[in-house]
Amino acid sequence: MNVVWSVTAATFKMMIRNTKNMIHMVLIPLLLIVVLSAVFSNFFANRTLSTATGTIAYYSSGQGDFVDRFVQAETQAASPARFVRVRSLSDIYGADGYMKYAAAVVYRNGQVYYYENENPAYSGVSDRIRPALLLFAARGGTETSSAANGNAAIQTVSLPARTSIDYYAVGILVMIIFNGAFSAMYSLKNDGRFNVVLRLRSAPSSLYLTLFGKIAGCLLISAVQSGLLLVLSAFMGADWGGNLPFLLFVLLTETVGATAFGFFVGAYTKQDTNVTAILTALVLVLSFLGGCFIPVRYFGGGMLTLCRLTPLYWTMQGLFQIIAGSGVNAAAVAVAFNLALGLLFLVSVYLKTGKMSISLE
Repeated sequence: MNVVWSVTAATFKMMIRNTKNMIHMVLIPLLLIVVLSAVFSNFFANRTLSTATGTIAYYSSGQGDFVDRFVQAETQAASPARFVRVRSLSDIYGADGYMKYAAAVVYRNGQVYYYENENPAYSGVSDRIRPALLLFAARGGTETSSAANGNAAIQTVSLPARTSIDYYAVGILVMIIFNGAFSAMYSLKNDGRFNVVLRLRSAPSSLYLTLFGKIAGCLLISAVQSGLLLVLSAFMGADWGGNLPFLLFVLLTETVGATAFGFFVGAYTKQDTNVTAILTALVLVLSFLGGCFIPVRYFGGGMLTLCRLTPLYWTMQGLFQIIAGSGVNAAAVAVAFNLALGLLFLVSVYLKTGKMSISLE
């Protein structure tokens, strides 16, 4: 294990002393978060919507209950609100874990719930619908025992809103972690230039332990860089939710996948210039498809299908679900996706480096 610790420490020190790399992986991403959140703020909350432009979801346990009667009453009264029935409570959330409707009215287990979207863009909807709900309940429109008191009959649940800085803090962090593949690639290629593999094969230690040490060093530096970015973005106002351990675990699996991919590229390629250009393009394309720059809800059907084939898409959606506290389905897919690809790449790297007799070039 001394070999592992030594190689890990050497790899970490080499990268932490690289000022250019630290600026590229921490300061530039912070600048991107600020710029993108300002430029694309219109995608999130820059205006107040009226009930005429906001869709309201409703869910009821059966025909004729409070919610059905309320929707019928609003429809008969020519309310400008647009109601859409959902099949289950989970349908009021988007794939990213955030509420996708202006509001939602739910009747469940004998209780009426009003789900309020905290996004200020939908405040006009709440100003119209919630008072109408309370008035309808106070007039005896609800089956609950508190039918005489509208405020007691309706439970309001505020669902988290997402600002542009919340979105791009996640998007840029995911992109930068994937960008860590460059550090892993150059770490392995530098070994090739100086015939490190040949010397390691002659040393009284296994190539497996040495390779593990290099991977651990790259993971450690990536964790430090992404941790700094996360903390600094939180100071800038980004919301990272209340389940930080699970969120960090998902980010760790992405780091494993990105590092393994970088080692894979470094082991199986020769021309640095061409490889760098291709890898740069690949990082940008996958980041775009993952939703790091523009929310995927603005993509069409075919494009969205393509997005779902990328690991960054699932990592993004999983992180949003964790932050919003609305489930872990996407996060579970992201973890499985990242670890499976990481294992595949690492096995390929080990098989490749184990056959080398002189260098990686």
